[in-house]
Amino acid sequence: MEKLNAIRFGDASPLTDLLQTALLRAGFETEIDGIFGSDTRSAAVRFQATRGLAQDGVVGERTWSALMPYLTGYITHTLRRGDTLYKLALANKTPVAAIETANPGIAPDNLKIGEKLIIPLWFDIVATNIRVSPQSNDVFLRGIAVRYPFV
Repeated sequence: MEKLNAIRFGDASPLTDLLQTALLRAGFETEIDGIFGSDTRSAAVRFQATRGLAQDGVVGERTWSALMPYLTGYITHTLRRGDTLYKLALANKTPVAAIETANPGIAPDNLKIGEKLIIPLWFDIVATNIRVSPQSNDVFLRGIAVRYPFV
């Protein structure tokens, strides 16, 4: 996947649409208007604070990396003692069937501590309310390929 460029207050581009989409999906209120204004900057700073990142409102490599699950629609989880597909589904607001789809061949009754699982997140991957760009296509297609490995 190609690296996303840093963006900051005042920018207006399809990357700003992606940022606003990711922030909304992560629970940080902002409008999707493609303009990196004060509301988007405030949401970005609050997101950065929750992730232990520099709270500068500049969305660079580390912030993009932290936001990526909210664009690709999945996280990778390393199994710990006591994990079950049901508990993981409940904790991530996703159906057990979605976890099974993303992890073909998984044996729900024989999960191994340390094994990595793809956990799909609760939202549709492709945002239909933003401008299409090579960057949005790239992140959304990456999410589709991981969540639906049979594609």
